[in-house]
Amino acid sequence: MHVLSRARFKINPNAFEPRDWLYLSLVLLLATVTRLIFSNDFFGSDDILYLSRAYEIAQGIWTSADYNGALRYGFNIPAAFFIWIFGLSTFSAILWSLLCSIGEVALVYHFATRFIDRRVGLYAALLIACTPLHVAMGSRITADSAL
Repeated sequence: MHVLSRARFKINPNAFEPRDWLYLSLVLLLATVTRLIFSNDFFGSDDILYLSRAYEIAQGIWTSADYNGALRYGFNIPAAFFIWIFGLSTFSAILWSLLCSIGEVALVYHFATRFIDRRVGLYAALLIACTPLHVAMGSRITADSAL
């Protein structure tokens, strides 16, 4: 019987043990370092739009907008918060995407460990932590990571 079909209805309530925190920390460190090393800064018109809108919000300027990227407040407001806290820089601009991307890796580890087993959780987290598209989108100022 395949591991997924066998574990489909079984939830392990004691899935997180102390060594899980070590595994998760190492995978998150790998994911963070990978995203920071391969960060491609700003790329294209969407990045400029998100950056300018987040910067306006960080300055307290709430203008009307006619483009859907400028209306994505679920991304623009948190990005503006980090720009307001850390100042305008590439790092502060991508920080919300980075945190969302790293959070997704943690969620994949948690749910795969809880619903299947620790080995599958580790492999799934490593896979998403090193997937090139996930790495690229986790280090850009776009709403894709936050979604």
